[in-house]
Amino acid sequence: MKGNLNILKSKFIMIFLAILLVCMGLMASLFFVQGDTIVYSQEQMEELIGPAAESVFAVGLYDDIRIADAEKGIFLVRSVSTGENYEPGFRLVNEKGETLYESLGTRVIDRAGKNFTLKYGDGVLFLNTERTLETGEPPKPYDSVQLSSDYVLLRKDGTAQVHDLDGNLLYSSHAHIKLSGKAGYVIEEDIDGFYHIVNMNTGETEYTAPEGIVIMGYSGGMWLLDSHNEFEDIDIIWSYGYLLDDEYNITADSGIISGWNLGGESSADYMSVQQELAVNYENRQEIGKNGRKRIRVYSHGNLVYDAVPETRYEGTNGSHIRYIKGDILATSGYNETIIDYIDLTTGETVIADSEIFSFMDLEDGIAAACICNKNQNTDSRSGSFLTNENKMKDYSWGFVDEELNPLTGFTFDGAYPTENGYAVIVKDGCKGLIRLKGVS
Repeated sequence: MKGNLNILKSKFIMIFLAILLVCMGLMASLFFVQGDTIVYSQEQMEELIGPAAESVFAVGLYDDIRIADAEKGIFLVRSVSTGENYEPGFRLVNEKGETLYESLGTRVIDRAGKNFTLKYGDGVLFLNTERTLETGEPPKPYDSVQLSSDYVLLRKDGTAQVHDLDGNLLYSSHAHIKLSGKAGYVIEEDIDGFYHIVNMNTGETEYTAPEGIVIMGYSGGMWLLDSHNEFEDIDIIWSYGYLLDDEYNITADSGIISGWNLGGESSADYMSVQQELAVNYENRQEIGKNGRKRIRVYSHGNLVYDAVPETRYEGTNGSHIRYIKGDILATSGYNETIIDYIDLTTGETVIADSEIFSFMDLEDGIAAACICNKNQNTDSRSGSFLTNENKMKDYSWGFVDEELNPLTGFTFDGAYPTENGYAVIVKDGCKGLIRLKGVS
């Protein structure tokens, strides 16, 4: 009898061990571990991204991924920590993950096209990915770097130099200068704190701002100036702006500006501002604490959008600009999740009352998009939160076409704009890289 029981026990243990091994095999096929990070398996990636996309780098394979050259399939990646001797650093890889160049900086600071600035020791590293891969020369460290779509401003040992994207020196100064947003011009601050607009081609100063006025930059055909040091007796807001045209005259309809967006690379043809209603720059002292606001968008010096938001409830102005990309303006109610998309070239609303917020020019064909999670009481979606991963996680992300029809489920914790079909996604605190099918 005892023998039979022992046999049964042995069979039970063998069956249990067999089941355990099968389960372990299944678990191993679902994920593998690199360092302390779980890397998604191919099956998990397929389930996550759906049939409209394919995985390039699995979630968790790298702890940071940036698209360096979408046309050539080159990416800037930082490996996951593996052990005590791990030194964080970026390298350039191709789609297969093969290293093309390594030993770059530890943190990406900024990007413009194929140019990056990365944290490097006490300074920053300027990386032109195309030049580095062609020549094999290491990128040079600087005290600081400012990037734009046309220029690179390099500072080292008290000297600032502006170069074009081919590396040609255009302007040099020992003063503090910054890129302006207007081709051929820089903004220079002298030792007395006065701001100047300098023509790089001639070296001449074309305009000097009054004392206490900061020249912020140029976009949409106008210069934006900030007078935050001038009116200390006014307590409604801490900063006031106004606009100058290309002849350096205050624009006729320039009211006090209490908020603005200079555009940047994605909307360089536009400037959006929030102006105090019925208060012009010369009569600025008349403003009151609860003054109504007007939303305006300028392009090439012309007013192309002008709206006075409705007051939804006392103390709050009704709508505001979410972002501008390409020729598309996204706007909505102050506390609303509903987005309207307006074509600024025609003034027509092309998509109305959408719950989907998409960071795209609607002619680009495909883009990252998000919807608010149900537990969100306020909606903080705007162009700036796209790179703020702490805010990004409060939304559900996916990809849409030009009519905002979903191409994937809203299954990601974060997603970044597509480039040539590639897109970086975020899931469970890790990043992955996918390619949307049918896009090139």
